[in-house]
Amino acid sequence: MKTEVYVIKRKSNETTQNVVLGVLKLIPLRDIITSSEKKILINPNWVTSDHFSTGNVTSTDTLEGIVDYLIYESKINPEKIIVADGGSFGTSERFFKLNEVYRLEDYGIKIMNLNNDEIVNEIEIPNPLSLKRVNIAKTALDASCIISVPSLKTHNMAITTLSMKNMMGTIYPKSIMHSNLHKKIADLVFVLRSKMKLAQMDGN
Repeated sequence: MKTEVYVIKRKSNETTQNVVLGVLKLIPLRDIITSSEKKILINPNWVTSDHFSTGNVTSTDTLEGIVDYLIYESKINPEKIIVADGGSFGTSERFFKLNEVYRLEDYGIKIMNLNNDEIVNEIEIPNPLSLKRVNIAKTALDASCIISVPSLKTHNMAITTLSMKNMMGTIYPKSIMHSNLHKKIADLVFVLRSKMKLAQMDGN
């Protein structure tokens, strides 16, 4: 399957949400993610307690654009959509309020902290490069579709990870990843790859 990459710059008179909607219509995403999906996990990058204006976490406006498209263009039942990540412990409620994340629930979707999710333990990875087994949030494993929405930033332990490192939000504990990071990211993505149907990098 051929991978297509779109790089879109927001004009000064455009909202982030409108840019996101425009990109998804350009793809068009409704041909890839349809109403037949059983459960859709939108996995942002909520790794710190910062406001999204810092660029360290995924913009709530970007997430809203994706949710809006899935419901009104792809005709997805909102009850099938979950926006969730496992970020820093003890900061999630403060983060959700600071970034007005709960406003997305007005669409009828679910907001979750994956650190509080049921964990499926000791999933073995075939032919691993470094990560032999991993514990993954049940919500991620149960999803028929994962949309990865990381924030665009550098990382001092890897040259580039694009959207792949963002999948660390689905595992526990995350500390197991902090050696041989590039190999372990590849191993983790191997487990979830069949579900990962869109990656939208947020450079807001």
